[in-house]
Amino acid sequence: LPALRGLRRDTAPYKGFSGIRVRGDSARKVFYHDQTIAVVEASMDYNAVRDLQNCELIEVNKASLAREALQNLSSIAKPSPLGFADMSALMRRCQELSLGSDTVQASPLAGPNKQRKIDDNPDPTSLLSGILPGTKWCGTGDIAANYFDLGTEKDIDRCCRTHDLCPVKVRAFQSRYGLSNMSFYTKSHCVCDDMLLQCLKASQRPTANIMGNIYFNLLRVPCVEDTQDAETARTARRYRPSKRY
Repeated sequence: LPALRGLRRDTAPYKGFSGIRVRGDSARKVFYHDQTIAVVEASMDYNAVRDLQNCELIEVNKASLAREALQNLSSIAKPSPLGFADMSALMRRCQELSLGSDTVQASPLAGPNKQRKIDDNPDPTSLLSGILPGTKWCGTGDIAANYFDLGTEKDIDRCCRTHDLCPVKVRAFQSRYGLSNMSFYTKSHCVCDDMLLQCLKASQRPTANIMGNIYFNLLRVPCVEDTQDAETARTARRYRPSKRY
């Protein structure tokens, strides 16, 4: 699929917080790490992530966006920082969640308090946009309206959505963590790549195999891994070759 050769370029607009929640009486918490913010919703007897009912991940790849988003979300709950391992674990739980309905309630932060329906119809122009048919997150950026907007291949789209929202990544033609990325695609943390590979394989869908083969076998996108600087004993980062699908 030549249209996907620029996989995960900077083609996805900033979405911000949708305000969508599944219950009006639920407790909400806000967590963040680097380029990702998580707004989680739970029952009032919330205990760790066992009672997680819903969550929304927000990509903030610029410091100014992160500051503004966290300030706005402080009206929901005081934002709490998480380490990368804890954020990755939370994102895995979010990936496994299903709303169970395509009609969800929007909170006042999202505008008028009204029912909001996610469009389930396939987009015939998705391939022209560099997106795999049946998905809205698998390909060059995304064509989703918000975090909850998935294509007809929902299980596969959840895999790609989580990967797109990886908290540690170097975007196309940008530099971060002392690394330069002069390629046409984002290079994500190796943990996020591993999650994508496992998620795609678990779905056992033809579209998942297409996505996996493009990303891991054809493009062979390097990932970002943590390493220890021998002289300073400080955590550093470097690129690691891609795994095979």
